[in-house]
Parts: sequence; C-alpha cells; structure tokens
Amino acid sequence: MVPSVYPQDELESTRAELKDAKAQLAVIRQGESDLELYKRRYKESEKELFKLERGLELKDGQLESFMNLAQRQIKMLEGRIKDLQKVK
Repeated sequence: MVPSVYPQDELESTRAELKDAKAQLAVIRQGESDLELYKRRYKESEKELFKLERGLELKDGQLESFMNLAQRQIKMLEGRIKDLQKVK
C-alpha cells in the first residue's frame, strides 16, 4: 500500500487558510478597537466643542450688553455736552 499524499496537502492548505483567517481576524479586531477609541475621542471632542460654543455665546452676549451700555452712555454724554454748550 502506498499512502496518499493528497490528504496531507489538503491539511497544509487548510492550515494556511486558517492562519490567514486568524491574521485577518486580528486586523479586524484591531480596527474595531481603534474605532471604539476614535468614537470615544469624537464624543469627548464634541462635548468640549459644545462647551466652547456655549462659552462663546455667553461672551458674545456679554459683549453685546457692554456695547449697548457704552452706546447709551455715549449718547448721554453727548447730550450733556450739548446742554453745557447751550449754557455758555
């Protein structure tokens, strides 16, 4: 009896396919891990962005209030100057 070589070749081929599949699985798992990391970073960045936008809105509101107050004070001072000019 002569032993068959074919089953050994098939076994080696299957081992090679298994090795390739394991390597692909490792790459996929690493990609999934990276994806989760980027998702967390994205969410943290998004929260920080919302905080900064809110702060900017508050600062803009404060600046607008300051500008309105300054304009009223300027008008009041201009009125006083006109009144003083009339008195002279």
